[in-house]
Amino acid sequence: MRNYRIISTLITIALLLFVPISAFPDEIEQWEVILDNGQGRANLTLLKKQGGIVTADGNWEYTYQGMKSLGPFFGAPVTIAGKSIVISAAGSATSPSAPPGYTTSPYTLVISGTAFDGQGSGTFTINFQTYGWPDKISGNWVGARTSGSGVTLDDPNNIDNDDDGYTENGGDCNDYNYLIHPGANEICGDGIDQDCNGEDKACPVIMPWLMILLEDKDN
Repeated sequence: MRNYRIISTLITIALLLFVPISAFPDEIEQWEVILDNGQGRANLTLLKKQGGIVTADGNWEYTYQGMKSLGPFFGAPVTIAGKSIVISAAGSATSPSAPPGYTTSPYTLVISGTAFDGQGSGTFTINFQTYGWPDKISGNWVGARTSGSGVTLDDPNNIDNDDDGYTENGGDCNDYNYLIHPGANEICGDGIDQDCNGEDKACPVIMPWLMILLEDKDN
């Protein structure tokens, strides 16, 4: 048993060594999408690989005239340009309630619209190829990112670059220094606004007569 485990580990390492680095995504985002105000939904995983290539894995379901259909897809090409996003997927859809012999159909799916700062919306179209299924279903979608970042466009002012818990939109006046943010400890007279209140803290002024008293006390 011990030798088997050693051999298995060596095989796994060898396989990983032959997997190209480009096969692993640099960035991953998870999205939940609502189709036509709840008639359907989709779960999307957007994967950005080296070279900026983006693909999508996911699944969708939709109820049309009482017939519920479901479809998974993998490696769907994704085009992102600024806020614009287009996903072109294809696969085999299943409708458990359809008559025998008509429960599956090849399909194509196009999701297009905008995705910005974790929110998205647009239109979708699903085309079916099997007789007895609708030729196509089209409508509107809205979605939200549930995890991840780095694939779709974000407002840079909503990113906490120095991990101090504050963004520029949240009042951080220097988002590349973790010691500077709203509520930070302010150092007087150094010319730096650490607590982002718009000014440097003035140091207390010691009157000349007080300085004399302090010097006499030291002596």
